[in-house]
Amino acid sequence: MLYIITVFPNNAPIHSWAQRSGAPRLQAQSTTSGGVQKKQRCIAWCRNISRRSSPKSKPGGVAGLPQFVKDEFDAFLECGILAHGFLRLRCAECVHEKLVAFSCKRRGFCPSCGARRMAETAAYLVDSVIPRVPVRQWVLSFPIPLRTLFAAHPDLLAPVLQIIHRVIATFLIQQAGVKRSEAATGAITLIQRFGSAANLNIHLHGLVLDGVYRTTGEGAPVFHQAPAPTLEQLQALLGKIIAHPEAVDPPRASCRRRGRDLSG
Repeated sequence: MLYIITVFPNNAPIHSWAQRSGAPRLQAQSTTSGGVQKKQRCIAWCRNISRRSSPKSKPGGVAGLPQFVKDEFDAFLECGILAHGFLRLRCAECVHEKLVAFSCKRRGFCPSCGARRMAETAAYLVDSVIPRVPVRQWVLSFPIPLRTLFAAHPDLLAPVLQIIHRVIATFLIQQAGVKRSEAATGAITLIQRFGSAANLNIHLHGLVLDGVYRTTGEGAPVFHQAPAPTLEQLQALLGKIIAHPEAVDPPRASCRRRGRDLSG
């Protein structure tokens, strides 16, 4: 059994503690030389980005990157480094001690914290949310002007997502051959806001049950799997989504729901 016996926050005098206790010099190490070189290159790149984003590095004091981007880089540079804070663990039985460095727990850049959060989310969805039925992934991208619009106004993305879910759910009910009043499906949508090159690319990854549950009021709902969609059916679904008034003009549709008028 492990007990947390010492906590050093980021502002603790760790180096003086190490000198008094005779502990070895604190530094981040990797198990392989390749991993060390890769992290060193990444840290050097992050420091260069952070330095270039400083207001002092731009004429007139104008920063090159938003502050939240710089904060992501700065937090990553301290993630997993013992000198920036750690927990000291000690086993009550064998008296073995271990130092565990603090993580940045950020969402934007750190691959370690991102992978940990991704694994935890996937395990939770599989164990507690998604039923043991076939699931299909639906991916929807947007034109570049809409990506910029959704990035500036995230609230406009919710009604568009509702339209997409309604169109797909109606299609699955028709494919399963059951009545709409007796059928229901489910979906989980993850909004990804960047592409493989870390560029702005807002797109949707939807995990949709590949069928519908039929409820008749007698007993538990029964799952009916839908046939796989053809290319022609996918193109027709996309046409329905594009042709929907709220999907064509999200800002105007949002204002109509709020009782506002954009005609003037």
